[in-house]
Amino acid sequence: MGAKAAPPLDVCMLGELLVSVGDRPVAIAGRQQRLLLMSLALRANQVASPERLIDALWGPTPPASAAAGLRVSVSKLRRVLASAGAADVLVTRPGGYVLLLEAGRTDLARFEELVAQARATDDHVEREAMLAKALSLWRGPALEGLDHDLVAVAELIRLQELRSLAAEDRVECELALGRHREVVPTLEALITEDPFREGRQGQLMRALNGSGRQSEALDSYRRFRQRLVDETGLEPGAKLRALEQAILLQEEPNDQPAVPPGDRPATGKGEQPRTRRPWLVTAAIAVCVAVATAVAAMGWWWPEEPQVRADFGTVARLDPDTGAVLGHVDVIARVGVGDGFGDIVVGDDVWVLNSIDHTVSRIDIEDASVSATVAVGADPVGLALAGGDLWVTSAAENEVVRVDGLTGDVVSRIPVGDLPSGITEADGDIWVANHRGLPTGSVWRIDAVTNQVLAKIPVGARDYRRGPQWISSGAGSVWVGVPNLNAVVRIDARSNKVVGTIPVADGGVCGPVTAGDAAVWVAGGFCGNGSLTRIDPATNTVVASITSSRWHTVFGAVPGFGSLWVNTDRGPFQLEPDTHAVVGRLAVPGDTSFGGNLTVDAESLWIHDAGSQSVLRLTGRQ
Repeated sequence: MGAKAAPPLDVCMLGELLVSVGDRPVAIAGRQQRLLLMSLALRANQVASPERLIDALWGPTPPASAAAGLRVSVSKLRRVLASAGAADVLVTRPGGYVLLLEAGRTDLARFEELVAQARATDDHVEREAMLAKALSLWRGPALEGLDHDLVAVAELIRLQELRSLAAEDRVECELALGRHREVVPTLEALITEDPFREGRQGQLMRALNGSGRQSEALDSYRRFRQRLVDETGLEPGAKLRALEQAILLQEEPNDQPAVPPGDRPATGKGEQPRTRRPWLVTAAIAVCVAVATAVAAMGWWWPEEPQVRADFGTVARLDPDTGAVLGHVDVIARVGVGDGFGDIVVGDDVWVLNSIDHTVSRIDIEDASVSATVAVGADPVGLALAGGDLWVTSAAENEVVRVDGLTGDVVSRIPVGDLPSGITEADGDIWVANHRGLPTGSVWRIDAVTNQVLAKIPVGARDYRRGPQWISSGAGSVWVGVPNLNAVVRIDARSNKVVGTIPVADGGVCGPVTAGDAAVWVAGGFCGNGSLTRIDPATNTVVASITSSRWHTVFGAVPGFGSLWVNTDRGPFQLEPDTHAVVGRLAVPGDTSFGGNLTVDAESLWIHDAGSQSVLRLTGRQ
């Protein structure tokens, strides 16, 4: 007679951590034990490296004894699980530790499965019931306390947005079933959580109108419009304005449910023949993955129209002190893209990183439409252009993904060091900053023709953690931001030699580096002091540290059209490049949380605004 199977282990992370074996709850005592279990469950049945677990348990400044402390914590957790009847679920594997879980044994997995099932049915009653069940699994903030590990933070952002979309899709089902009056309180609560989500505002207007409360629906629109204009300088989108007119004229608004994101077409016109043009000279800004904590701004764009070209209009240019409108900047195009924050680079086309979707979007410059959406692997972090192709770092897969610039196909996956982050082109090759990497704290140089690794260049990081993360090229060099050195390292692009290590004020290297021939700009980022540092490449010295009471956090800067454009938690600011005087602020959607990633080309200023899941092309010459 065979041995009785051990009861399964269940881990619930959508709220307070709950663990059970069979029907018996298991007490996981202490913050470190709980964080360790959540980190392992998040990557169930996959190897979690000691370095990643140390990040989760101790954050950016672990004690010298962290490695030994991790081994002790793993041993304690094994004993707790074994005493509860779940022996042999936490095992050691080459490269780290693995938590062995059966399929669907976390509430996170069950939530995602229910949402996927709901999106696969056309029956409104069934879909609403599945979504209600999925949303009931949330008992509070997901992954509470797990705020250091890069993969966990990106996963948290993805889950929060998926939860928001599921809530909105459930409301659509209830509207389609005629439950207008019943859904009003739900929508009012959802809008209180995120007051600038136009989709939810439209749903509230339709619910009020369908309840016979037309005047309240119109009042709701007017309040939303006033708040939007006051805080961003923008008018509501065309769809919301059309809904207001329909209610005003007592026409029947469209109550058809929105197409959920999982049902959207993945590509546009990528199969049409196209020819290459010379790559434009660009400067890109990457937002550190840590910016993922700004989830509240996600989701301005209408969920049923991810690739719509809105009416173009203008973006207000505001006085940085009073908020008065100084003028308007023409919006040449506005294009909906995927979910998430990330790089935007411009060449033959515009490429945008969608960190939550784990994809990149290719935008055709001429007709302002998404021509392809490409899956590039787990946790994409940085983008670069070289040899006519797009190159993407995948932090979770420890590789660089090469995407054919013409077809949009993934043509190569190149293994690199541990936790690759920043990536840039210099001297015709690709350079990758491995946040940990071997040798310790290294930059890898890759031949952009053969995909071969040409060099592994140590940059002097003090230990394997918080090593090189941001990278840019200019003045014949590659410039690398190294947080645990509080310095920018300069590598000669011809010799592969480190030719300078430029100290920056403590906390000043925690965001993107943007290099040019005249200046190198270094952002302080979330763990910085709100500063933007300027380095003179002629002398390898810091010549300015720019701070302002107008912002708290700087995520990067890019020069263009006679100005310096600075990306902050208050949105994009315009500075005079020599005196560093703040002369204006652009009011773009989502700017109160983290603005938009910026880049320039010869004609335009491009802003990737994760808040509205769109890319704006603005007139560069003002």
